[in-house]
Order: sequence, then structure tokens, then C-alpha cells
Amino acid sequence: MPQCSQRQKQEAISMASKADFTPEEWKTIVAAAPMVGLAVTCASPNGPWGVMKEMLSMGMAMAEMLQKGSSNPLIAELAADLKTRQTKPEPPQGLKDPEQCKESALSHVRDVNDLLKRKVKPEEADEFKKWLLAIGRRVAEASNEGGIFGFGGERVSDAEKNVLRQIAFALEQPAT
Repeated sequence: MPQCSQRQKQEAISMASKADFTPEEWKTIVAAAPMVGLAVTCASPNGPWGVMKEMLSMGMAMAEMLQKGSSNPLIAELAADLKTRQTKPEPPQGLKDPEQCKESALSHVRDVNDLLKRKVKPEEADEFKKWLLAIGRRVAEASNEGGIFGFGGERVSDAEKNVLRQIAFALEQPAT
């Protein structure tokens, strides 16, 4: 039976897991990626077809994470939870326009960052934050903005670029 060093034992103990969070905090973590996607979509709604493409992109990113898994303990724990459908995130309520929707989603992202700072090792948290930013970029690139019937326009609108910077700021990450 292999012996573990003290350092390995400490690292194993300090990896983030669902048990480190209250049920409400875990709901916040589970909803993090969808809220990033929502912030991007609400920043520059591009008609029903564009919104559908962006939300589909969000779903595909989550499906890939579920299929491939992750070496990041928090992302792996999130994937396991989603596969068993243990935690049901609740959509934001009472939002009347895209600006309110975006601000609510950004507030959620700030809450996620606060939780990560308090409860997750910095390197694990950093990887989780980068994963969230990658999802945001993927959603922003899913639908051309300003074109006609999906043709022309720009890949990522100025409003989407701005909200991606706001998400990076909320997560204390460099804007790309």
C-alpha cells in the first residue's frame, strides 16, 4: 500500500468539493456558467435566432464539460453534480429588460468570485474562472451581430466585448 507524503495529504484534503459549500452557495457555483452565458447574450441580444444560437453554444460547452470531465476538482465536482441532476439552479426572476438581465448575471458572477476566494485554493479557483471566461467567449462568438439572417455583421459586438471585460473584472482575471 503506497504511503502519501504530508504535502499530498494536505493537497487531497484541501481540494474543493461540493461539501465545502452550503446548498445555497453550491447553487451559485452550479449556475455560474449559465449566468456567464446569460450576461453575454443579454449584452447584445441579436433577435430570436441569435439568442438561440448563443444559448445553444452555452449548452454545448456544458455538454462538452460533462463528456470530457476536468482535472480541476471543482469543475469535476460540478460535472458529477450535473450528471446526477442533484442541484437545480433557479433562473433569475423579475427581470424586465436585457440590461437588468445582464446586471443580474454580472452580480451573480461577482458572488461566484467571492465564494471562490473564500473556499477554493487559488490555483483551482483560477482554472475555474478561466473556464467561465472561455464559455463567455464561446457564447459571444456563436452568432454574428448586426448582420442580416446571420450573414455579415461582426463576430463579437462591442457590447459583448465590453461584458466579457466586465466578467473578467468580476472574476479578477485579465481581460483578453
